Amino acid sequence: MRLLEPLVRYQKPSRRINVMDRKMTYLNSREKGQSLVEFALVLIFLLTLLAGIFDLGRAFFAYIIIRDAAQEGAVFGSIAPKSDLTGFEAAVINRVEAAFLD
Repeated sequence: MRLLEPLVRYQKPSRRINVMDRKMTYLNSREKGQSLVEFALVLIFLLTLLAGIFDLGRAFFAYIIIRDAAQEGAVFGSIAPKSDLTGFEAAVINRVEAAFLD
């Protein structure tokens, strides 16, 4: 019975533990505010990165359109007579306009 006595007896928590609990609660509330500030700072960076990726994709898309238009113009220029430059220019312009409207 003597072995179980320390387990059964209830000890009232000391004042020191209560002070520590209050400090931890205060620190936890401060950490929540700190996490919010860190999230706001990281969110700005992530949104800027996302906008940059989006713009890079648009630039690559425009590069592909211009490259395809130049290829189509070269094919048209090799098939059409050399005196018909207006048709050559119209084919390239139509290709670029059609690609950007799609």
